[in-house]
Amino acid sequence: STVNYICDTFLEKSIKLNQTFVYLMASMFLVFMPLRMLIANYEEHDRTGNYIAWDMAYNMLQTCEPDAILFTNGDNDTFPLWYAQEIEGIRRDVRVVCTSLLNVDWYIDQMKRKAYESDPIPSSLTHDQYKWGTRDYVIKEVVTKDTLDLDQFLGFITNDDPRTKYKHILEQQGYDTSGQRRQDLNANYLPTENVRIPVNKAAVLKNGIVKPKDSSLIVPYIDIKIKGAALYKNRLMMLDIIANNNWERPIYYANTMPRDSYFGLENYMQHEGFTYRLVPYKVKSDGNQFGYFGEVQSDIMYENMMNEFSFGNMNDPDIFLDENNMRFVTNLRLNFSRLA
Repeated sequence: STVNYICDTFLEKSIKLNQTFVYLMASMFLVFMPLRMLIANYEEHDRTGNYIAWDMAYNMLQTCEPDAILFTNGDNDTFPLWYAQEIEGIRRDVRVVCTSLLNVDWYIDQMKRKAYESDPIPSSLTHDQYKWGTRDYVIKEVVTKDTLDLDQFLGFITNDDPRTKYKHILEQQGYDTSGQRRQDLNANYLPTENVRIPVNKAAVLKNGIVKPKDSSLIVPYIDIKIKGAALYKNRLMMLDIIANNNWERPIYYANTMPRDSYFGLENYMQHEGFTYRLVPYKVKSDGNQFGYFGEVQSDIMYENMMNEFSFGNMNDPDIFLDENNMRFVTNLRLNFSRLA
């Protein structure tokens, strides 16, 4: 019995000792691992003194004329603009329209309301015409090579007449629609890929979209081609904004936008800094080797790049520049090269 007592006591103490050791090691591990990660990655994650995102937002907003509409693409060229407007009150007259979010109805609803000094986006579509599950994409089924005015084009693909639906065109072509998805059958379709944007010359000159000295360059209309197999809701809303703006407010595109966002309007864009501005005349490209399109508006771009823009302290050797920062710096360098 004495031997049993000694063995049990030793075993009990050993278990307690092992438990204490395990707890101690686990505690050290929980403390050490985050500390090790902090030490190893601190330099790459430290944002102290890094104002590149702020500079980018400020410069892009400063490029825009008063009451402008500015199309942006994703997080990196939208969130800094929101911060600048919401928190620091910079250029609240500019309506920033994130095209990635134009696919959802609640964001479109927001865009159709006034925000600070910015008026709502010009739009004729009702909530029921763009609500979730409605016109998320419009299938292209070309039945004519005619060119439709933008208003007629939008009127057709937002119409609830059964003859404007994909089911009707399939039945007209003799297809069996029994195996098709109801969502597709009830969707509108694009009857043509050729669309014409009318140009109101009086409105263009009145609102200063084009300088009086360039009035002779203004064209009566701009023809575009809808590429791809379908028109998605965000592109539909962009066309809706252009149609209803009627050249009253200046429209800008961030130069980080994907190429298909321009609808082939590259020949009607002028480069003013970190944006392209839509103009109603065919521009002269400088044939640069950087992949940029549009025409450099030298006087405006020079004023922006040399006197308006902020470049912060991106040349500080103590500041770590990640890949997004480096892309911005490269973009900046190419802008200066093209302006020169």
